[in-house]
Amino acid sequence: PKSTKGLQGVEAQLEGSGLNPIDGCGNGITKVAFECSKGHIFKISGRSLIRFPYCPVCNPERFDTYTFRRIEICKS
Repeated sequence: PKSTKGLQGVEAQLEGSGLNPIDGCGNGITKVAFECSKGHIFKISGRSLIRFPYCPVCNPERFDTYTFRRIEICKS
């Protein structure tokens, strides 16, 4: 399936970032839930996360305003 290949591509881009894709929080098809090494869970599109491979709770200053407003924080 195309979506699995896309997710694997995102995982490869995030290797070493401490961010891991996980199941569930909220709903939506275009966003994926991720958990950082400190346990913060958030949803963001894979494309945005490749551009900004950071946790928005740990590093909010690394995101532009447009992208930051579209992140769904599930657990901080």
